[in-house]
Amino acid sequence: MARIPTQNRYPDRAGYTVLNTDTNQLEVFSDGTYKPVGEPFSIFTENIDITVGPGGDFTDVNEALAYIQYLQPKFRTVTEVVKSPTGHSFDQFHLDLQINLIFKEGYVFTHPIVFENVYAPWLNITQENLAVPLDVNIPYDPVDNNTLIAIGMWQSHLRNITLNVKNINLTNLLLTPLFMVNSTLNELRLEVQDVQIGVYMSHNSVIKQIKHFIANRMKVYGIYLCYNSYAMVNIEAPNEFNVYDVGITYDQPYAAAICLTESKCIIYSSSSSNIVHYIDTVKLVFRLRGQSQLIIHEYVDTLIDNVQQAILFGQLVNAGTVSVITPLHIGTNINAIFEPASITPNTYNKYLLVTTRSSFTS
Repeated sequence: MARIPTQNRYPDRAGYTVLNTDTNQLEVFSDGTYKPVGEPFSIFTENIDITVGPGGDFTDVNEALAYIQYLQPKFRTVTEVVKSPTGHSFDQFHLDLQINLIFKEGYVFTHPIVFENVYAPWLNITQENLAVPLDVNIPYDPVDNNTLIAIGMWQSHLRNITLNVKNINLTNLLLTPLFMVNSTLNELRLEVQDVQIGVYMSHNSVIKQIKHFIANRMKVYGIYLCYNSYAMVNIEAPNEFNVYDVGITYDQPYAAAICLTESKCIIYSSSSSNIVHYIDTVKLVFRLRGQSQLIIHEYVDTLIDNVQQAILFGQLVNAGTVSVITPLHIGTNINAIFEPASITPNTYNKYLLVTTRSSFTS
Protein backbone atom coordinates (compact mmCIF):
# COMPACT_ATOMS: atom_id res chain seq x y z
CA MET A 1 0.00 0.00 0.00
CA ALA A 2 1.32 3.45 -0.89
CA ARG A 3 0.34 6.80 0.53
CA ILE A 4 1.20 9.83 -1.57
CA PRO A 5 1.52 13.10 0.39
CA THR A 6 -0.77 15.94 -0.70
CA GLN A 7 1.33 18.53 1.15
CA ASN A 8 4.97 19.01 1.99
CA ARG A 9 4.97 19.77 5.70
CA TYR A 10 4.21 18.04 8.96
CA PRO A 11 4.12 14.33 8.06
CA ASP A 12 2.48 12.16 10.68
CA ARG A 13 1.01 15.13 12.51
CA ALA A 14 -2.71 15.68 13.15
CA GLY A 15 -4.33 17.01 9.99
CA TYR A 16 -1.66 15.72 7.55
CA THR A 17 -3.39 14.39 4.40
CA VAL A 18 -2.30 11.73 1.91
CA LEU A 19 -3.78 9.87 -1.04
CA ASN A 20 -4.12 6.10 -0.43
CA THR A 21 -3.39 4.55 -3.84
CA ASP A 22 -4.97 1.22 -2.88
CA THR A 23 -8.37 2.66 -2.00
CA ASN A 24 -8.04 5.84 -4.08
CA GLN A 25 -9.19 7.80 -1.02
CA LEU A 26 -7.83 10.82 0.77
CA GLU A 27 -6.75 9.98 4.32
CA VAL A 28 -5.95 12.25 7.25
CA PHE A 29 -3.58 11.53 10.14
CA SER A 30 -5.42 11.45 13.47
CA ASP A 31 -4.81 9.78 16.83
CA GLY A 32 -1.63 8.08 15.61
CA THR A 33 -3.05 6.56 12.44
CA TYR A 34 -4.43 7.42 9.00
CA LYS A 35 -8.20 7.53 8.57
CA PRO A 36 -10.34 8.25 5.50
CA VAL A 37 -11.32 11.88 5.13
CA GLY A 38 -14.89 12.22 6.30
CA GLU A 39 -14.33 10.38 9.53
CA PRO A 40 -14.12 12.50 12.70
CA PHE A 41 -11.77 15.46 12.55
CA SER A 42 -8.33 15.34 14.08
CA ILE A 43 -8.69 16.50 17.67
CA PHE A 44 -6.08 18.80 19.17
CA THR A 45 -5.65 19.35 22.89
CA GLU A 46 -3.07 22.16 22.87
CA ASN A 47 -2.99 25.53 21.11
CA ILE A 48 -1.47 25.43 17.62
CA ASP A 49 0.51 28.21 15.91
CA ILE A 50 0.74 28.05 12.12
CA THR A 51 2.80 30.66 10.29
CA VAL A 52 2.39 31.80 6.69
CA GLY A 53 4.88 33.79 4.65
CA PRO A 54 8.67 34.12 4.36
CA GLY A 55 10.30 31.49 6.57
CA GLY A 56 6.94 30.25 7.83
CA ASP A 57 5.31 26.83 7.93
CA PHE A 58 3.51 27.58 4.65
CA THR A 59 4.18 30.05 1.87
CA ASP A 60 0.58 30.01 0.62
CA VAL A 61 -2.29 30.76 3.00
CA ASN A 62 -4.61 28.39 1.12
CA GLU A 63 -2.25 25.50 1.87
CA ALA A 64 -2.37 26.46 5.54
CA LEU A 65 -6.17 26.57 5.51
CA ALA A 66 -6.30 23.18 3.77
CA TYR A 67 -4.28 21.83 6.67
CA ILE A 68 -6.38 23.60 9.32
CA GLN A 69 -9.72 22.39 7.96
CA TYR A 70 -9.19 18.90 9.44
CA LEU A 71 -8.35 20.18 12.91
CA GLN A 72 -10.90 20.56 15.67
CA PRO A 73 -10.29 21.28 19.36
CA LYS A 74 -11.33 18.99 22.14
CA PHE A 75 -14.41 20.83 23.29
CA ARG A 76 -14.00 22.15 26.77
CA THR A 77 -15.07 25.49 28.11
CA VAL A 78 -13.64 27.74 30.78
CA THR A 79 -15.97 29.70 33.02
CA GLU A 80 -14.79 33.19 33.86
CA VAL A 81 -16.55 35.53 36.28
CA VAL A 82 -16.79 38.95 34.65
CA LYS A 83 -17.79 42.20 36.35
CA SER A 84 -19.64 44.89 34.43
CA PRO A 85 -18.97 48.63 34.98
CA THR A 86 -22.14 48.73 37.10
CA GLY A 87 -20.74 46.11 39.46
CA HIS A 88 -22.87 43.18 38.37
CA SER A 89 -21.15 39.81 37.98
CA PHE A 90 -21.91 37.18 35.37
CA ASP A 91 -20.38 33.98 34.06
CA GLN A 92 -18.72 34.04 30.67
CA PHE A 93 -18.01 30.80 28.84
CA HIS A 94 -15.38 30.45 26.15
CA LEU A 95 -13.30 27.84 24.40
CA ASP A 96 -9.77 27.71 25.77
CA LEU A 97 -8.16 25.97 22.75
CA GLN A 98 -7.17 27.98 19.71
CA ILE A 99 -5.45 27.82 16.35
CA ASN A 100 -3.39 30.93 15.58
CA LEU A 101 -2.87 31.58 11.87
CA ILE A 102 0.04 34.02 11.91
CA PHE A 103 1.25 35.99 8.88
CA LYS A 104 5.00 36.51 8.89
CA GLU A 105 6.47 39.96 8.42
CA GLY A 106 6.83 40.58 4.70
CA TYR A 107 3.79 38.54 3.71
CA VAL A 108 1.80 40.21 0.90
CA PHE A 109 -1.89 39.60 0.24
CA THR A 110 -1.88 38.87 -3.50
CA HIS A 111 -5.21 37.05 -3.66
CA PRO A 112 -8.37 37.00 -1.53
CA ILE A 113 -8.76 34.64 1.42
CA VAL A 114 -12.27 33.20 1.37
CA PHE A 115 -14.12 31.43 4.18
CA GLU A 116 -17.39 29.88 3.03
CA ASN A 117 -19.53 27.74 5.36
CA VAL A 118 -16.65 27.51 7.82
CA TYR A 119 -17.38 27.05 11.52
CA ALA A 120 -14.12 27.70 13.37
CA PRO A 121 -14.72 29.81 16.50
CA TRP A 122 -11.28 28.66 17.67
CA LEU A 123 -9.41 30.24 14.72
CA ASN A 124 -7.45 33.47 15.21
CA ILE A 125 -5.95 35.34 12.26
CA THR A 126 -3.11 37.68 13.14
CA GLN A 127 0.40 38.70 12.14
CA GLU A 128 3.93 38.42 13.50
CA ASN A 129 4.60 42.14 13.87
CA LEU A 130 1.55 44.36 14.30
CA ALA A 131 3.70 47.48 14.20
CA VAL A 132 4.53 46.91 10.50
CA PRO A 133 1.56 46.89 8.09
CA LEU A 134 1.14 43.92 5.78
CA ASP A 135 0.87 45.01 2.15
CA VAL A 136 -2.25 44.21 0.15
CA ASN A 137 -1.59 44.03 -3.60
CA ILE A 138 -4.52 42.26 -5.24
CA PRO A 139 -4.88 42.88 -9.00
CA TYR A 140 -8.42 43.81 -9.95
CA ASP A 141 -10.32 41.33 -12.11
CA PRO A 142 -13.64 42.74 -13.44
CA VAL A 143 -14.99 39.19 -13.75
CA ASP A 144 -14.19 38.23 -10.14
CA ASN A 145 -15.70 40.43 -7.42
CA ASN A 146 -13.58 38.64 -4.84
CA THR A 147 -10.61 40.64 -6.07
CA LEU A 148 -12.17 43.56 -4.22
CA ILE A 149 -11.60 41.97 -0.81
CA ALA A 150 -8.66 40.66 1.24
CA ILE A 151 -10.60 38.41 3.65
CA GLY A 152 -14.16 37.31 2.88
CA MET A 153 -16.56 35.45 5.17
CA TRP A 154 -19.76 33.86 3.88
CA GLN A 155 -21.94 31.96 6.38
CA SER A 156 -18.86 31.50 8.58
CA HIS A 157 -17.79 31.94 12.20
CA LEU A 158 -14.24 32.81 13.28
CA ARG A 159 -12.84 33.75 16.66
CA ASN A 160 -10.57 36.73 16.14
CA ILE A 161 -8.96 38.83 13.42
CA THR A 162 -6.07 41.08 14.46
CA LEU A 163 -4.33 42.72 11.50
CA ASN A 164 -2.57 45.88 10.35
CA VAL A 165 -2.86 46.17 6.55
CA LYS A 166 -2.13 48.73 3.88
CA ASN A 167 -3.41 48.65 0.32
CA ILE A 168 -0.47 49.46 -1.98
CA ASN A 169 -2.28 48.83 -5.27
CA LEU A 170 -4.07 52.14 -5.71
CA THR A 171 -5.16 51.14 -9.22
CA ASN A 172 -7.42 48.69 -7.37
CA LEU A 173 -8.75 50.78 -4.50
CA LEU A 174 -9.69 47.64 -2.60
CA LEU A 175 -13.33 47.54 -1.52
CA THR A 176 -12.49 46.23 1.94
CA PRO A 177 -9.93 44.13 3.82
CA LEU A 178 -12.81 42.39 5.68
CA PHE A 179 -16.10 41.52 3.99
CA MET A 180 -18.79 39.57 5.87
CA VAL A 181 -22.09 38.09 4.73
CA ASN A 182 -24.29 36.28 7.26
CA SER A 183 -21.18 35.63 9.35
CA THR A 184 -19.96 36.05 12.93
CA LEU A 185 -16.64 37.24 14.28
CA ASN A 186 -16.03 37.25 18.02
CA GLU A 187 -13.37 39.97 18.10
CA LEU A 188 -11.78 42.38 15.63
CA ARG A 189 -8.64 44.48 15.94
CA LEU A 190 -7.83 46.21 12.66
CA GLU A 191 -5.63 49.00 11.33
CA VAL A 192 -6.18 49.85 7.67
CA GLN A 193 -5.08 52.39 5.07
CA ASP A 194 -6.15 53.36 1.55
CA VAL A 195 -9.28 51.29 0.91
CA GLN A 196 -12.89 52.06 0.10
CA ILE A 197 -14.38 50.60 3.29
CA GLY A 198 -12.50 49.44 6.38
CA VAL A 199 -15.06 46.81 7.47
CA TYR A 200 -18.07 45.78 5.36
CA MET A 201 -20.81 43.77 7.13
CA SER A 202 -23.93 42.59 5.33
CA HIS A 203 -27.00 40.38 5.80
CA ASN A 204 -27.19 39.36 9.48
CA SER A 205 -23.47 39.65 10.15
CA VAL A 206 -22.23 40.15 13.71
CA ILE A 207 -18.98 41.38 15.23
CA LYS A 208 -19.34 40.84 18.95
CA GLN A 209 -16.55 43.25 19.86
CA ILE A 210 -14.45 45.68 17.82
CA LYS A 211 -11.63 46.28 20.31
CA HIS A 212 -9.24 48.24 18.13
CA PHE A 213 -9.91 50.13 14.90
CA ILE A 214 -7.57 52.67 13.31
CA ALA A 215 -8.52 53.79 9.80
CA ASN A 216 -6.76 56.31 7.56
CA ARG A 217 -7.65 57.45 4.05
CA MET A 218 -10.94 55.61 3.54
CA LYS A 219 -12.70 56.47 0.30
CA VAL A 220 -16.28 55.78 1.42
CA TYR A 221 -16.71 54.42 4.98
CA GLY A 222 -14.64 53.40 7.96
CA ILE A 223 -17.22 50.82 9.07
CA TYR A 224 -20.33 49.90 7.08
CA LEU A 225 -23.17 47.74 8.44
CA CYS A 226 -26.16 46.85 6.31
CA TYR A 227 -29.23 44.61 6.30
CA ASN A 228 -29.72 43.57 9.90
CA SER A 229 -26.06 43.52 10.91
CA TYR A 230 -24.73 44.31 14.37
CA ALA A 231 -21.43 45.44 15.86
CA MET A 232 -20.27 46.60 19.27
CA VAL A 233 -17.26 48.91 19.45
CA ASN A 234 -15.78 48.24 22.89
CA ILE A 235 -13.21 50.91 23.69
CA GLU A 236 -11.02 49.80 26.61
CA ALA A 237 -8.08 52.22 26.30
CA PRO A 238 -7.32 55.64 24.75
CA ASN A 239 -6.74 55.79 20.99
CA GLU A 240 -8.18 52.33 20.34
CA PHE A 241 -10.80 53.74 17.93
CA ASN A 242 -9.48 56.52 15.70
CA VAL A 243 -10.73 57.37 12.22
CA TYR A 244 -8.95 59.90 9.99
CA ASP A 245 -9.59 61.13 6.46
CA VAL A 246 -12.80 59.58 5.19
CA GLY A 247 -13.82 60.86 1.76
CA ILE A 248 -11.27 63.67 1.81
CA THR A 249 -8.16 62.39 0.01
CA TYR A 250 -10.37 60.42 -2.40
CA ASP A 251 -13.06 63.17 -2.49
CA GLN A 252 -16.24 61.14 -1.98
CA PRO A 253 -19.42 63.02 -1.00
CA TYR A 254 -21.41 61.59 1.93
CA ALA A 255 -18.49 59.44 3.01
CA ALA A 256 -18.74 58.64 6.73
CA ALA A 257 -16.72 57.21 9.60
CA ILE A 258 -19.64 54.88 10.39
CA CYS A 259 -22.59 54.16 8.10
CA LEU A 260 -25.62 52.05 9.06
CA THR A 261 -28.33 50.72 6.76
CA GLU A 262 -31.06 48.79 8.59
CA SER A 263 -28.49 47.82 11.24
CA LYS A 264 -27.35 48.52 14.80
CA CYS A 265 -24.04 49.72 16.25
CA ILE A 266 -23.16 50.28 19.90
CA ILE A 267 -20.12 52.33 20.90
CA TYR A 268 -19.31 51.30 24.43
CA SER A 269 -16.54 51.35 27.01
CA SER A 270 -16.09 48.64 29.61
CA SER A 271 -13.98 51.11 31.58
CA SER A 272 -15.46 53.18 34.41
CA SER A 273 -13.49 56.26 33.31
CA ASN A 274 -13.80 58.24 30.11
CA ILE A 275 -11.81 56.80 27.21
CA VAL A 276 -10.80 59.25 24.47
CA HIS A 277 -10.99 58.45 20.77
CA TYR A 278 -10.88 60.64 17.66
CA ILE A 279 -12.84 61.07 14.46
CA ASP A 280 -11.17 63.74 12.35
CA THR A 281 -11.13 65.04 8.77
CA VAL A 282 -14.26 63.38 7.37
CA LYS A 283 -17.21 64.32 5.19
CA LEU A 284 -19.69 62.83 7.70
CA VAL A 285 -19.19 61.25 11.10
CA PHE A 286 -22.35 59.10 11.34
CA ARG A 287 -24.67 58.30 8.44
CA LEU A 288 -27.92 56.42 9.08
CA ARG A 289 -30.65 55.14 6.82
CA GLY A 290 -33.38 52.51 6.81
CA GLN A 291 -34.43 52.36 10.50
CA SER A 292 -30.93 51.94 11.90
CA GLN A 293 -29.90 52.37 15.52
CA LEU A 294 -26.75 53.97 16.94
CA ILE A 295 -26.06 54.02 20.70
CA ILE A 296 -23.12 55.91 22.21
CA HIS A 297 -22.72 54.93 25.86
CA GLU A 298 -21.21 56.78 28.77
CA TYR A 299 -17.44 56.70 29.37
CA VAL A 300 -16.92 57.09 25.61
CA ASP A 301 -15.24 60.46 25.08
CA THR A 302 -15.50 61.21 21.36
CA LEU A 303 -13.45 64.11 20.00
CA ILE A 304 -14.64 65.28 16.57
CA ASP A 305 -13.14 67.94 14.29
CA ASN A 306 -12.73 68.94 10.66
CA VAL A 307 -16.11 67.74 9.41
CA GLN A 308 -16.91 69.04 5.92
CA GLN A 309 -20.63 68.12 5.86
CA ALA A 310 -22.23 67.10 9.17
CA ILE A 311 -21.67 65.08 12.32
CA LEU A 312 -24.98 63.25 11.96
CA PHE A 313 -26.78 62.63 8.67
CA GLY A 314 -30.24 61.08 8.57
CA GLN A 315 -30.68 59.95 4.99
CA LEU A 316 -34.26 59.85 3.75
CA VAL A 317 -37.35 59.54 5.96
CA ASN A 318 -37.21 57.17 8.98
CA ALA A 319 -33.43 56.81 8.94
CA GLY A 320 -33.49 55.50 12.51
CA THR A 321 -32.61 56.51 16.06
CA VAL A 322 -29.50 57.80 17.77
CA SER A 323 -29.03 57.67 21.55
CA VAL A 324 -26.16 59.68 23.01
CA ILE A 325 -25.47 59.35 26.74
CA THR A 326 -22.15 61.21 26.83
CA PRO A 327 -21.99 64.43 24.74
CA LEU A 328 -19.70 64.45 21.73
CA HIS A 329 -16.83 66.96 22.00
CA ILE A 330 -16.48 68.97 18.82
CA GLY A 331 -13.75 71.24 17.52
CA THR A 332 -14.02 74.55 15.74
CA ASN A 333 -14.02 73.31 12.15
CA ILE A 334 -17.47 71.71 11.91
CA ASN A 335 -19.70 72.60 8.97
CA ALA A 336 -22.92 71.37 10.61
CA ILE A 337 -24.01 69.15 13.48
CA PHE A 338 -27.17 67.76 11.86
CA GLU A 339 -28.25 67.14 8.30
CA PRO A 340 -31.08 67.87 7.62
CA ALA A 341 -30.79 70.95 9.83
CA SER A 342 -34.34 70.38 11.14
CA ILE A 343 -33.12 67.53 13.39
CA THR A 344 -33.34 68.54 17.06
CA PRO A 345 -32.37 66.31 20.01
CA ASN A 346 -35.25 64.89 22.06
CA THR A 347 -37.76 66.10 19.49
CA TYR A 348 -39.56 63.94 16.94
CA ASN A 349 -38.22 64.36 13.44
CA LYS A 350 -39.37 62.39 10.41
CA TYR A 351 -35.77 61.86 9.29
CA LEU A 352 -34.01 60.88 12.48
CA LEU A 353 -34.89 60.65 16.17
CA VAL A 354 -32.02 61.79 18.38
CA THR A 355 -32.19 61.32 22.16
CA THR A 356 -29.65 62.58 24.66
CA ARG A 357 -29.44 62.91 28.44
CA SER A 358 -28.06 66.43 28.34
CA SER A 359 -26.66 67.97 25.16
CA PHE A 360 -25.68 66.20 21.95
CA THR A 361 -22.36 68.05 21.78
CA SER A 362 -20.16 70.13 24.02
